[in-house]
Amino acid sequence: MASTIGGWLSCNTYNLCKNYGICSLLHVRNYAARKGTREKARRAKAKRVVKEVEVIPITQRGKKPDKRALMKELEKLQIRDVGKPKAVDNVYPMRYFSWKSYSFAEAVQCHRETHHPTVMNIPNEYVTAVIELDMHGVKKTKLADEFSRIAEIPHKFERTQKPTLMAFCKCPETKAEAEAAGATLVGGIDIIKQIQKGEVSLSDFDHVVAYPDILPELVAIKGLLKKKFPANSKGTLSNDMKSMIYKFLHGIPYSAKKNAFYPEYGRVDVAFGKLEMETSDLEENFAAVLKDINSARPKREGPFITRTRIGTLSASESFKVEFAPYIATKNEAPKKDEEEEEEEEEDTSAAVRSNI
Repeated sequence: MASTIGGWLSCNTYNLCKNYGICSLLHVRNYAARKGTREKARRAKAKRVVKEVEVIPITQRGKKPDKRALMKELEKLQIRDVGKPKAVDNVYPMRYFSWKSYSFAEAVQCHRETHHPTVMNIPNEYVTAVIELDMHGVKKTKLADEFSRIAEIPHKFERTQKPTLMAFCKCPETKAEAEAAGATLVGGIDIIKQIQKGEVSLSDFDHVVAYPDILPELVAIKGLLKKKFPANSKGTLSNDMKSMIYKFLHGIPYSAKKNAFYPEYGRVDVAFGKLEMETSDLEENFAAVLKDINSARPKREGPFITRTRIGTLSASESFKVEFAPYIATKNEAPKKDEEEEEEEEEDTSAAVRSNI
């Protein structure tokens, strides 16, 4: 029987039919399988990828955006203030005219009056700046990316949360300089070994800076430092340890965010001082923040900063302040108004007539 079965398996279809008469028992397929069958089998083996869908709250499902909220958001943007005429007197409908511009000293003084002990009783409130940006990039179809930076200011002020900083260096003189500058933890190879053993947690420090001579030893903990690894592009690797530590401990961190409804407009909200500080010191801090923001502008024509307002944390009122004098370079003086130019022309013409 085994030989017979072996014979069946080794002979062709014709011999099976002729010798044994079992054509009705064996089914021989003389055609290819259907493509649809193969495709179904291939789909069954393929892995199904489940797309993550953002969960929408029940209260917001099927609702259109509120037009009133959109209009309020639009009124805050520079687009509602561009191309409008200036008011002649001090009584006018604000929707038809551009915002009144104040000098920096006037804006600060107005907030000092409203925060006086006899009114709001917050005389040492934080002074904030709302800086609006034009986020158009080099190409018209592409917008600039959001960014976060730290602006170095000339006059420091007290804050509720003081940042922590770790400094890496080898030289004893550099270590003493870093400790005098206010670094939270200063060390060299000994700190690196403590981090590897888990005795020092990197999550306890907001910033990590280093002197260039210790950079080869820091490569051993590069995977632990991740984004905190010192680099020249981040400003965390420099030969000037004192100024670097001062910037990260006393500088002002800020972020430029795009508007949710109009992404071509960005905004920076930053606190740069307190009301009890001297007006000149506040103005210098304000100028330093504006220059730092303007240094991140995309390489295109047209202004990057479109409008600036001075406010406080506790009050919703803000005052428009001209920003051009603070970001103008030495070679480029701020543009004067047409009225001032006409007055200068009249003065020069009068002087010429008197000389004649």
